[in-house]
Amino acid sequence: MDTMLTTQTILSLLPAQYAADAVVIFSFLISGCAVVARFWRPPAAGSKWMVVWTLVTAMAQLRGWNRPADRKGDVTDKKP
Repeated sequence: MDTMLTTQTILSLLPAQYAADAVVIFSFLISGCAVVARFWRPPAAGSKWMVVWTLVTAMAQLRGWNRPADRKGDVTDKKP
């Protein structure tokens, strides 16, 4: 299933004010996780922090979900 279509469907169910707030909060959450994942080394195997680290790195990998439609597939817009 296309993630953009799913996102549009979910956000269309919310009033515009709340949808905009949700997008901003989610964008900042992804950006924050990307920064944390950049500097946080993986914990040792079996550590209690492994679950948290896995969630943070998974959120950090969602970068690009909110890229403008006219830039999707742009050659100059590659993820690192």
